[in-house]
Amino acid sequence: MRDSGDRERSFVIRQLESCDTDLMAEAVVQLKPESRSLPISSETCRPFLADRRNVFALATEDGAAIGYAVAYVLSRVDREVPMVLLYEVEVHPEHRRRGVGRGLVDHIREISREVGASKMWTLTDEANRAARTLYESAGGIDAGESLLIAWSEERLGDDDG
Repeated sequence: MRDSGDRERSFVIRQLESCDTDLMAEAVVQLKPESRSLPISSETCRPFLADRRNVFALATEDGAAIGYAVAYVLSRVDREVPMVLLYEVEVHPEHRRRGVGRGLVDHIREISREVGASKMWTLTDEANRAARTLYESAGGIDAGESLLIAWSEERLGDDDG
């Protein structure tokens, strides 16, 4: 059990396994309001958890989901060791600033060490101070000027790019 600092609350973090699809679906729907309009279910979570390169770390307190982190262990063409992409951290608003996000990032850092990753990285908006503060508090550093180029689902099917 990880203690959430000098506050009274405590929480547990664990990596979900392929049999935990119901837990994953419930956590995403509860903790990420914009996902409620998506067809998230045990079945849609099954392929994600079946792939050992995908990581879903769940933080619970008294059995209730209070946060999660999603990460991907990525193979590299230029090295034999992988790198880890910390894709998302979600924490219930009532549990923010209590060490849950930091605990989730630390959990992904530990997994990165276990798989022998050459680095762990994430993306965030310049304006997202909360995320930047979280990542920096967990040892992350600003890697400098970066530009994220994205293709939406519509653009993926567009022959003009």
